[in-house]
Amino acid sequence: MKVTIFGDSHLHTLRNSAAELGDEHEARFLVNHALNWIAPQLVAEKGGIRARADNVKNFTPLNVLLLPEGRLYFSGILHTAPYTRARDWRSFCPWSIQKDHPDLQPISDAALQTWIERETAARLSFLFELRSKGFDICVIEAPRPLERAPGMHDIRPAVMARVDAICRSFILARLAEIGVRVIEVPPETVSGGFTTAEFSSGNPKDPHHGNLEYGRLMVQRIRDDLANVA
Repeated sequence: MKVTIFGDSHLHTLRNSAAELGDEHEARFLVNHALNWIAPQLVAEKGGIRARADNVKNFTPLNVLLLPEGRLYFSGILHTAPYTRARDWRSFCPWSIQKDHPDLQPISDAALQTWIERETAARLSFLFELRSKGFDICVIEAPRPLERAPGMHDIRPAVMARVDAICRSFILARLAEIGVRVIEVPPETVSGGFTTAEFSSGNPKDPHHGNLEYGRLMVQRIRDDLANVA
């Protein structure tokens, strides 16, 4: 079966384990900078959709043709780092945990969700269009923040974990509304809302990528999903 796995940099570790998909699947990886997937220009072409973007200076522009063949997996919309690492969380926190952080200014879930709604609108529209045109499209969840991320961004772990949880819950609900399934992160990679050191990037300056073992486990989840092809 043809398998197209496309999206942001979280796919690099998955691509290294492509052989885990087995010989019965013909896998194609299309990896580009996350910013190019935020709101790509879409043009109908050859029965599919061509996505273009050039939002990152000195980086390869996005220019890919997606076809409604086999099953497609998109990584990008469940990457929460742009929200969890915002400097605002040094002074603010979600209202639901404010009692544990009385020195921080509470922010309502609704305010955070409005931000997420605006930032993900184009990608949700993109995924909805693929669905409406007959694409068998799924989303790959990005890793939870790495355990070292709060220290790297000077944000309290409980605050970062709660922001991440609110973001993921909201985006997952939106994906469910448009009928897009999600390949969730392996539960064994997560503890206390964070990706553990065992499954984190070996680069100490990297706050959000998984390592090769993490990628292998995610590819196994994709393989299991492919076993349920109708």
